Amino acid sequence: MNAPSAVHRRTIGRQQVFDGRGIHTNAPSTLTISPRDQGDGIVLEMKGMDWPLLRLTASHAVAEESDRRTVMRGPEGQLFQQLEHVMAALAGARGGGRRG
Repeated sequence: MNAPSAVHRRTIGRQQVFDGRGIHTNAPSTLTISPRDQGDGIVLEMKGMDWPLLRLTASHAVAEESDRRTVMRGPEGQLFQQLEHVMAALAGARGGGRRG
């Protein structure tokens, strides 16, 4: 039997900012993807007009059952939805990342 391969983790090389509209709300939205230190995991932050900056470490513990999309609930009850699209794009990205 072969030994399991090591997990290779990467972060992006520099901050990237994307502006657009929310898929369900059509509200103006900004997505900022920033490099993290090794071992930080995936940290999601959300700031709305009616609440302060919320920080959530992505994990199965905060995931909720949902049809056809990934949903994680933040500390104040706000929903982080459809994360799988961004995560898939990042997983498929090549070059420019720092290996950790």
